Amino acid sequence: MIFRLARSVARCCPALLLVGLLAACGGGGGGGGGGSAPLAPSPEPPAPPPPAPAVPYTSQSTTLWHDASANVLWLLSPDDAALVKLDADSLEQRARFELSQPPIAMSAAAGSLVIALRNGVQRFVLAQEGLSPVIPIPCGDPHAIVTASTAATAWVSCIHDDLLVQVGLQSDADIRLLQAPKPAGLALVDKQLRVSHSPGGAVTTIDLETFAALPPWSETQPEPASAVAAQYRITTGERHSASQFSSIAADPATGQVAAAYQRVENRGDRSRAPAQGGYGSVFDGEPRIEPRLLASCGDRYARFDGGIRVFSGPVGLALADDLLWVVHQYTRNVAVLRCPTPAQSSRWPQDSASGQLELVAHFTVGAGARSIVLADDGRTAWVDNAFDYSVARLVLTEDMLSAGNAFAAPQLSRVRPTGELALSGAARAGRSLFFDATNTQLTPSGIVTCATCHPRGGADGLAWFLHTTEIPRKFRNTSPAWAARTAAAPFHWAGDFDDAAVLTRVTIRGLMEGDGLLVDHAAIAAYMNEVPAPAPVPVASWQNAAWQQGRDLFQQRCAACHAGSGFSDGARHKVVEDSQDPDGVMDLVDTPTLLAVRATAPYLHDGRADTLEAVLLEHNRGDTHGQVSDLDASGVAALVLYLRSL
Repeated sequence: MIFRLARSVARCCPALLLVGLLAACGGGGGGGGGGSAPLAPSPEPPAPPPPAPAVPYTSQSTTLWHDASANVLWLLSPDDAALVKLDADSLEQRARFELSQPPIAMSAAAGSLVIALRNGVQRFVLAQEGLSPVIPIPCGDPHAIVTASTAATAWVSCIHDDLLVQVGLQSDADIRLLQAPKPAGLALVDKQLRVSHSPGGAVTTIDLETFAALPPWSETQPEPASAVAAQYRITTGERHSASQFSSIAADPATGQVAAAYQRVENRGDRSRAPAQGGYGSVFDGEPRIEPRLLASCGDRYARFDGGIRVFSGPVGLALADDLLWVVHQYTRNVAVLRCPTPAQSSRWPQDSASGQLELVAHFTVGAGARSIVLADDGRTAWVDNAFDYSVARLVLTEDMLSAGNAFAAPQLSRVRPTGELALSGAARAGRSLFFDATNTQLTPSGIVTCATCHPRGGADGLAWFLHTTEIPRKFRNTSPAWAARTAAAPFHWAGDFDDAAVLTRVTIRGLMEGDGLLVDHAAIAAYMNEVPAPAPVPVASWQNAAWQQGRDLFQQRCAACHAGSGFSDGARHKVVEDSQDPDGVMDLVDTPTLLAVRATAPYLHDGRADTLEAVLLEHNRGDTHGQVSDLDASGVAALVLYLRSL
């Protein structure tokens, strides 16, 4: 299926607005009486109050959910593939349920938790505390999941596969696919599905009726379909991009939606002097990487001046009572911002610069913070700290609300027990460093981490201009961290590093502005060596013949250079024409791994090719990058199908 934008898409469509419902009020009549003297007129009865606005159904993706009726927390634990039950007051673990695959995200509806796994979807029924069978989906490591109010249908964003997946959760699997560029965050408000795209910086509203009318994935190749009701795109300018635009939340009382992203200067100011520093520096008060919001209340809220407004890596959001809670994974903190919702909002989203939003409170949390859930009072929150296996409870008091700019620690934080963990101890330590902007020897200003360009250990989908006193001018496409495995050496597009620990040290000093002292570079290298690439994806039965053809073509025409289990010969080749960007010119390019190649677009060392088809057809003059000129369209499609399945 082809994801096509409707011609009626506007820069900001009214279909994106969630406006309160207004109801007319009726009035009462007066009365009279008899007798020798007239009675005073009876006062008119008061007009009945207008009915309360209908509360919209909302569903959003999370890794932590509060069951208010039982006062328990449910938590996903991907490192040991489990669903965990915790007491909401003591944070002690009550139960642990093993899963067949690492869980990624979940949503709650109709007494069920619906869990997105690495290659499937599974329902957990709360009353019986039992798991249904896994429904396989053609998606490797999805990003988010939302669920209909009846828990009969779920929607999954497959950021690595350029797919939105609709999953019927009844006994017979009902899978429908919609192609979409890098879908990330999801929020369902009534019957509108909001999708953020990262990179790209777009918010799309999907027509679910059109989506549901598509033919099942398992039966036949679907026809192209347009299911876009509206789209909004962030304006970033020539030098900047919207990166890690992957968190969307909806206020369950109003349906108001907010989203978060990182604004990054990836294309760079080419006239900037290298002495002004790399991406961890602040020049003239402006960082080159900054968290931003899409919300009715504005967009800017961080300030990298050493105060309490140092925030980086927004990954989780929650809204309630004109307050917006934002979880930051890199700076390990939570900002509570005042974000009033206009009664009749005429514009959402909004990305115009609005100065810093009012900061109500700032909480410190643990390593790998990723999701937040609020209690019904909107003043108590729980945060999932995934890397140190803890949960933190935050309490926003009336004193904090009245004073503003409050700085506080969690009311309670408790480490939970785990099963056997997927990563080694060294790799877990390296992961914490990889995502850490609080260590001043990594980055002194709290701006940038390794994960800024390598979210989830992958690639951000951007090409970056690099130029510091330690790094010569260059324009390079981001490679995934899983490409830095020991067996895949040498590293970088130029193949100029044989040791991932040395590569790490040079990156910290040259780009992140840290001195690298007392940093365990070997641990970061261990994490990159063990971080899993996105899981391979299955193909439908009607694709089997084409997939086999594609595999045969790959073995005949590509495997000489893309060799072995890592799909790389570790050598450098002249395979493409010189870059049109002077800073992107390279004579010889190291053979990149093809592991999860579908997740690493754009392609080639300068990011000139948006798709694998473009690599093979548009940037392969003279068949220097694999012989395809003699293939017809079906042959090229078969080869691409095989590559995308890796």
